[in-house]
Amino acid sequence: MSICSSWSLQARILTPVWVLMLMILGIIYCLQEEPAAKNGRGSATGEQSPNAHEKVDAIQLGLERQRRITLASNKSRAAWPLPKDYKPKVSLQSLVDRAFGGGLGGPSPTLEGQTEEGERRPAGRNLWLWCAGQYEECACYGKVRWGNSGTWQILDPPSADISNRVMCQVGKQVGYPTLKDVRPGDDRKHCECQVNTATPFFESINIQALPKEERALITGRDHSSCSSFQKDQSLQGQHLWEGIEGICDSEWHSLTHEKPGPKALSHGMMARLMRIGIDARFTSNYKRFFKNGWMNRGFVTFFSGSLEGQQSQTMEVLIDSVHRFSVYPIVVLHAGLATPIHWRAEVYPRLVLLSMYDLPSELGYSMTILLAAVASRVKVGLMLTYNSLVIPGVDALFSHTEAEINRDYQYPLMPVHFLDRKPSDGGSMWSHVCKEDDCKLQTMRWNQMGLSWTHWALPMLGRTLRQLFRDETLLGKPGYKDLRIRSLPDAEALLNVALWEVGATKQWCKIDMPDPSEVEAWLDIKGHGPNCDGSAVCAHLAGDRRFYKKGIPKVYAFLRYSAEPSRSIKILNRISRRLKDGSLLPLIIFDNRLYKNSAEIQEAAPDLKCLVGI
Repeated sequence: MSICSSWSLQARILTPVWVLMLMILGIIYCLQEEPAAKNGRGSATGEQSPNAHEKVDAIQLGLERQRRITLASNKSRAAWPLPKDYKPKVSLQSLVDRAFGGGLGGPSPTLEGQTEEGERRPAGRNLWLWCAGQYEECACYGKVRWGNSGTWQILDPPSADISNRVMCQVGKQVGYPTLKDVRPGDDRKHCECQVNTATPFFESINIQALPKEERALITGRDHSSCSSFQKDQSLQGQHLWEGIEGICDSEWHSLTHEKPGPKALSHGMMARLMRIGIDARFTSNYKRFFKNGWMNRGFVTFFSGSLEGQQSQTMEVLIDSVHRFSVYPIVVLHAGLATPIHWRAEVYPRLVLLSMYDLPSELGYSMTILLAAVASRVKVGLMLTYNSLVIPGVDALFSHTEAEINRDYQYPLMPVHFLDRKPSDGGSMWSHVCKEDDCKLQTMRWNQMGLSWTHWALPMLGRTLRQLFRDETLLGKPGYKDLRIRSLPDAEALLNVALWEVGATKQWCKIDMPDPSEVEAWLDIKGHGPNCDGSAVCAHLAGDRRFYKKGIPKVYAFLRYSAEPSRSIKILNRISRRLKDGSLLPLIIFDNRLYKNSAEIQEAAPDLKCLVGI
């Protein structure tokens, strides 16, 4: 039986999505074979040429691989603690593009024992990989071992279909197996995951988590490294190198007066952190959005949680919101062991997943925002936390960012904080910019964690990252104290100080809503304006005596913190319904009025200092 007649028979036993995929492949194949027969390349007896057999084998190989991945993805999705009706839809256009672009081969169409080039490799073997430190959760599709230095407690998975989830601390934790104190007094006890190299789970492993000799088994490649940064002679590449040369060039310290502190990272460690890999499952997306190593516009975010933990769940809802309400791609940098198996380019055609190393614990997790902004290589970027949600209209921020950050103003933008922080709140940064309560060197109100930039801001962002890595100290102006960078509590404080240090004056209005209830209340507003309905949500942010005496507008561009995935999905669905029936409200609230865009509010409040961005 020829493949042109057999593919319809095979389709009856596959899932509906793969029925469609198989039909596409069958049509493509038959279209290729018909001209071949007319040109006499088929035999008179109806036998297929060796070339045709190779095509059949390639298609069957691709279908078998996709079948295995589908089964694994379905199991992964079934274990996901989200509402049963939440299932991202596979993009038909993505399947068609992949079929016409070379079949289902993709970046790594491998089965057990076979590489992308068709060469044989050893059958799957087991690797023990770091999964989680003490007091952290490990999620693994395989055995987990707990302990250190050759003394282990082995924990088998509950079944082949469910991930092995272990809370890595001594004793009984609710919902987790009991762990023994296998090495009393050892504070380096941790969990490791056993991964088989021939399983779909292996494809979801962060390539940076693998030993060097095993990385060749995953067909991803580097997105960035110190070497690629140094070679990049594009305008944006030169801007980036200006900021990070002190990180990547081992000789730089001998040519500068910037002295490292006692806890500076080694050059080898800094160079290692700058190496970012491409997740092989998303190579096709990467090639579409990155040209010569750079993305034009895109969202950027990062996380390091386990493959089925709270961070992964909330991150997935963020990715879904970008696909629903934006036209731009999203770059996700991941520093954990693995990401969910069901995250694939077929499901999320505008997701690019990158693999990174975790920052050393002494730097603090929040500082990853700087590394993500620098190493993502996005020319115009908008940083989101992993538990954010975007709202229709958010895309306008990209053009406004590009207009505000340029040759004449080379600093990133952050959203104004809902609180007016001041010296009485405490913190080492204040003596660097204030004399008692006189803060002349504080050039704008305190910003909340968040970041948008163009390549013009990369020198400053790279320089700030270098100061953090090298434990540098900012020298105080006469009458003000020096400030050691590592004394700052988090990235929010560091970025505020960095902006004050260069005299930056631009900041977004409150474009990031800090709580789900704020967005829910906005969706509950009755009417369409211009007057708000008088409810509490119609109030703008309280002002301050120095920067915003009349208050600060709220701009519903994105929700910056939503820790409950189920609640987030309900918000997304409500927004989708309002968008579909044309009843979505204007995004800007100020002085109990609704405004559609920046022009409207600027006309009503011409002395407004913050940037609306919509």
